[in-house]
Amino acid sequence: ALRPTDPATLALRASILLRAGRADEALVALEPVRATEYWQMQPTLWLFAGQVELALLRFEESRASLERYAESEPGLALVWQLLQNVYLALELDGLAYRAKHNLAANLYMVGLDAERSGDVERARDALQRALDVAPDYEAAKEALARLSGG
Repeated sequence: ALRPTDPATLALRASILLRAGRADEALVALEPVRATEYWQMQPTLWLFAGQVELALLRFEESRASLERYAESEPGLALVWQLLQNVYLALELDGLAYRAKHNLAANLYMVGLDAERSGDVERARDALQRALDVAPDYEAAKEALARLSGG
């Protein structure tokens, strides 16, 4: 109430509204934020906007927001999962396949990173998730076998 036009406050409000299942209101709360410098400096807002737009079945808008985020942060598995859903809804099978591949590759890299840090349980989980996405991912199969002692 003290800062009704503050972009960070509006973004937080939008996040709360989306979590409450009120995506249409979240979109309204997010709209004034898009015209601010804060929007340009916070790529996580692009990801969030893509999630809001996807919840509203605004696939083209979601695609634009999520692709913008993926350009700035390609290492987040979630963005590829969301993009795969958007591409499938838009019947862009080639792009959906690429997003699926990128998702599996990201999960594979998370698994390798967890293995390097000694977190074998997290590594196995990430590698299994990579295989759930792409069952024929040979590198993930090999890494999981190595961690399982086989």
